[in-house]
Amino acid sequence: MPMPHVQLVKARLLASPASTPLAFFWAAAAAMTPTLIRASLDGLVADTTFPTYFPFVLLAAIFLGWRPAMFTAALSALAANYLFMGPPHELFATVQDTAGTLVFLTSAIAIIFATETVRSAHLAANLDRRLLGLARSAAGPMPRS
Repeated sequence: MPMPHVQLVKARLLASPASTPLAFFWAAAAAMTPTLIRASLDGLVADTTFPTYFPFVLLAAIFLGWRPAMFTAALSALAANYLFMGPPHELFATVQDTAGTLVFLTSAIAIIFATETVRSAHLAANLDRRLLGLARSAAGPMPRS
């Protein structure tokens, strides 16, 4: 029997992605949470701007869908660049900051794309199972030889 959290993730993958204003509120929260975590660790870690953001991009993609997850990634990139890179409180201050932010966004898009691919595969497999069940019930019982 699958574990409850696996069932939750599967249910979210099979559900239609949320695209309401509330989903974008949660997407903003998904960007703010790792920002607060990273800010609290600022004196302990250096040169690790983006690792706290990746799990939240993945969670946003699973639970909110690709559009809110893209919003999470964009907000995360801006927050991280503004607060933790180069001179503080300057956006894209150096070429290295810009390159690092672009690498993060590329990785985040790959995570979101992979999540949507899994969602599509699960939906297609679920549809195939339902269609097969309908075909079997329409054909009636199979004759035995």
